[in-house]
Amino acid sequence: MSEAILPLLTDAVLGRTMKADRDGRVEVRTGIPYWAERWRPALQPEMQVREAHFRADDAAFTFLLFVDESGVRAVWKNGFDASQEVDLATRWLDALRRRDLDALERLTSYPFELRDTEEEAHCGSRRAAAPKDMPGILDCLLNDPILNEAMDRIRSGIEAGRTQDYEPGVFKGWRRPEHANLWPATLLIGTDAGNEYDLTFLVAKNGVRVLWKRGSFVSGD
Repeated sequence: MSEAILPLLTDAVLGRTMKADRDGRVEVRTGIPYWAERWRPALQPEMQVREAHFRADDAAFTFLLFVDESGVRAVWKNGFDASQEVDLATRWLDALRRRDLDALERLTSYPFELRDTEEEAHCGSRRAAAPKDMPGILDCLLNDPILNEAMDRIRSGIEAGRTQDYEPGVFKGWRRPEHANLWPATLLIGTDAGNEYDLTFLVAKNGVRVLWKRGSFVSGD
């Protein structure tokens, strides 16, 4: 038994996620989700299904527990670990806040894409083929005082999208085939004056490949 569950006990990301989401509950489920269909032949008719979800900013896991009168007979796990991608996006944004171009060049995956739209948009659509292109690509962000004020007021962490192909509604239709293997990570930042920015990063294993920025103004009236 100990050998069978050792991978779960030693999974650091899983352990951290379960600890972060202390509200996780085991619930009764009727039927099984799509991702478990391939294992359906292993089920016995007398088994009942229980489901539990655990989520952190950079990972999420779902457990199916199959129970009969003797106890738990099987445990199936599904989920994602985007901790590397969220860490890269977090470090990239912090380097932008600190105006550290050397760090930004190292934390970027090329070709890099920047798209900026709506309120207080100064960049339009830009691409950097190599590190040497980054200063000219990012000057519109580095020289934006309102965005820099918002970056100095960040109060929450960057959050991974719930699936690799997740597309936030404000950027619907922006993903293209070349973005297929990039994990999305999102953050909302703002200023006291009411300026808000939706940021979405698409992140490869070696750095941030895409930054999409959408500005809006929220009136206090």
